[in-house]
Amino acid sequence: MSKVSAYFQPAAYSARSLPVWNDWKIALSSKIRLIRSLVMSIFLYVCESWTLTADSERRIQTMEMRCLRKLLGITYRGHISNDEVRNRTRQAIGPHEDLLTTVKNAD
Repeated sequence: MSKVSAYFQPAAYSARSLPVWNDWKIALSSKIRLIRSLVMSIFLYVCESWTLTADSERRIQTMEMRCLRKLLGITYRGHISNDEVRNRTRQAIGPHEDLLTTVKNAD
């Protein structure tokens, strides 16, 4: 198992286990900021030592999209593109850097 893959499991657990994700009283913008600060920070913890391959880049993008789709209430059956998910995220919190770009710039 690669180092990058080892950090998917804790991040995925964090994304599923926190009750705030399903709380309708918390604003979407707050939830997106929480996921970017809590869940995505797990990936950035050791990113200086990662060797990014095409597969690890794909996995990072997939994890980020899964988290954002869950927060936005978008299922894969809805056939909403990743670009549309990113647009909806930008509408909620404004311009931001995606996780893969953040990891690449951490070098």
